[in-house]
Amino acid sequence: QADRAVGQLVDAPTALLTALAALPGVRDVSPRVVISGLLTTSESNAPVMLQGVDIAHEKLLGDPASKLSEGAMPKPGEGGKLGHPVALGAGLIEELGVALGDRVVLTATRADGEVGRALFLVAGVLKTGNRDLDRTLAYTNLEGARAAIGLGPTQVHQIGLVADVDVTSVALAQATQGALSAWDAAQKPAKSPTPVDREVLTWQQAMPELVGFIEIDDAFNYIFLVVLFVIVAFAIANSFLMVVMERVREFGLLSALGLTGRRIAGVLLMETAMLTAVSVVVGFALGFSGHLALQHFGIDLAELYNINLDMAGVNMSDMIIRSELRPHKWLTATTLVAGLVMTSAVYPAWRASRMAPAEAMRFYD
Repeated sequence: QADRAVGQLVDAPTALLTALAALPGVRDVSPRVVISGLLTTSESNAPVMLQGVDIAHEKLLGDPASKLSEGAMPKPGEGGKLGHPVALGAGLIEELGVALGDRVVLTATRADGEVGRALFLVAGVLKTGNRDLDRTLAYTNLEGARAAIGLGPTQVHQIGLVADVDVTSVALAQATQGALSAWDAAQKPAKSPTPVDREVLTWQQAMPELVGFIEIDDAFNYIFLVVLFVIVAFAIANSFLMVVMERVREFGLLSALGLTGRRIAGVLLMETAMLTAVSVVVGFALGFSGHLALQHFGIDLAELYNINLDMAGVNMSDMIIRSELRPHKWLTATTLVAGLVMTSAVYPAWRASRMAPAEAMRFYD
């Protein structure tokens, strides 16, 4: 993962891929060949990140076919001596000055360390919505990528695993490592002590930049919530203080009738508790309605702001934000807000309890 050298390979025969696909919680397995090289035509040249994939298994990982604007995605087994099919980003198509059916030459370092060239035929045009990505992105089938850099019929650079939503990436990584170790033990001759060095990475380890973006987003959310709660606390305290000032004569009359300052404060706090309970119910009803609407329709940020979204190389132009209700978070937030409201009412209640009956009765005179 650190240097991504072209010669660091994983031998992934069909039996191994089948064994990985059979792991609990695995939805699909997608082998990949990744090549950094230079695409050349008679008019121009441009750097490219060519990925050799099996398009049928790549759908759950990224589904490049959904970004296809013209032509078709390379299918397994297509191509031969006259060239393998390749789908290029729209930026690459424009920079190279090619069209569907034209030939391009890939120059890249082969697995043996030598520089090699391979012929490809433009079969499709990809538009991801990200200009920088469209200028470097390219897809071909596994056969074309292997032939371009001289790999064996089962060698790949990466094997991507897609997990069910209820499976953690750490648990799946551990299960995958165990399956690979068992596979190596079964395939390796007893007299061969050479270990097989493979990295099994969670998506957090493979994309630390994206993890950083998520952590920054979470930090800003917590800062926003703290500021919001402080504003709410001052607003509520001010509102209750105004209520106390508007009911001075009422509190003075209650005091004259024999209620102690403690009981007057208790009356105000009881009113606060009842208002809080009603507000929580009404707020949950409104919030739950909004949650159901967002869960069903979602918010398309790219369309809303008319921008291209990209984080750590992950294209999010088609990302739709949907609401998810987590009971423990709702209970925590509700408890915090209720506690905040009751705390904000303490000072106004204390002010009400300190009023002298005679002065309170003359307040509006």
